[in-house]
Amino acid sequence: MFLAIGITSAGFAAEVARFMRYPTTNRDKVVFTYEGDLWSVPAAGGQATRLTTFPGIETFARFSPDGKWIAFTASYDGPQAVYLMPAEGGMPKRLTYNPSSAQVVGVPSWGGLVGILNQQLTIDNGTVEQSNNAFYGSEGQWLIENHGADPDYLVDNDSASVMAGRDAQLEKAIEVILERIKANPFKFPETPAYPKK
Repeated sequence: MFLAIGITSAGFAAEVARFMRYPTTNRDKVVFTYEGDLWSVPAAGGQATRLTTFPGIETFARFSPDGKWIAFTASYDGPQAVYLMPAEGGMPKRLTYNPSSAQVVGVPSWGGLVGILNQQLTIDNGTVEQSNNAFYGSEGQWLIENHGADPDYLVDNDSASVMAGRDAQLEKAIEVILERIKANPFKFPETPAYPKK
């Protein structure tokens, strides 16, 4: 989904539409990513307000059911993680830490280093390419063992399932995620007491 809204900021004219991505809505607000930051604009239209200015890229914002919080993906200090902040903007709180809790569903990876330097011509003027690079470590052992990484859940996508429109690896990944969510459900923070004026 694409979104075009006028943004008023230094160097931009209010009537100029820009390329916005990953919009999300909640009642009367739209939040979207523009130039790596999150912006908010009234759903009826109007001037957009920048919500984030942190180093890194913020994407895939989603409102909490009550519209008071925004969860989003960002890469502030390494891999992407999920963050939470008030819908009006503010200091984000990191919610996920990967890859320590990541799990892999699939089949073992090949484990070989692909480096093609040797192209062989075939009789019909085609080519056959063969990987022919490897390296060894300081202990004098080859580091290409052709085994690769073992997944946490060994699931193969057999051709019959694929032809039937199934993706066994995706189905298992969803099952694992749902189990983890059930064991550790996410809860939005309680709304604090309103300040006394």
